[in-house]
Amino acid sequence: MYTDHIEFVKPLGKDSFTCSSCKPYNENIAHNISSYTLDIGFSNFKIDHLKSPNKLKLSGSIPYFYQGHNLYSDINNFKTAIKIISNKVSLDLEDAPVNSFEFGSVFLSPYKFEMIDHTHFESLGIKQYGWIGNTLYYKTEDVGFKMYNAKSNFNTKWIPRSNSPLKIALYSPLILGCHF
Repeated sequence: MYTDHIEFVKPLGKDSFTCSSCKPYNENIAHNISSYTLDIGFSNFKIDHLKSPNKLKLSGSIPYFYQGHNLYSDINNFKTAIKIISNKVSLDLEDAPVNSFEFGSVFLSPYKFEMIDHTHFESLGIKQYGWIGNTLYYKTEDVGFKMYNAKSNFNTKWIPRSNSPLKIALYSPLILGCHF
């Protein structure tokens, strides 16, 4: 199991928002929103300051922000990253309500994707939302999830960067990534 994208909201009440490490990138006067990026990590974390009601919406990938990839991450890395972000925005984010959280697993299947799709999703009444790029999205009343070829995803993102011995392990039957 691994984690990826998170979006959470921190009500500010009468508190003000300050962040010396944040870079402004958009001001939407009509919607009373100022947008920033916190780019002290490996990848940016997006911060929207909604002025009425006074709250922050923060979103990004915790593993990419903290370690530059999401191939492996544990709860300690996750907690440390939240503390770093909390310190930079001068707010305790550990109690902030989470709007969305992406977690998933990579598994190896000897079956073709079409068989998995038909026997595990269609038969249960889970509807396809559609393809975006190489990713197929599904939706139920309670949750959305996506499936993609993790081998292809890894080859696209990581193989050009290194001569890793992991290349050898990737040439196996269908490897699917599944995010909930």
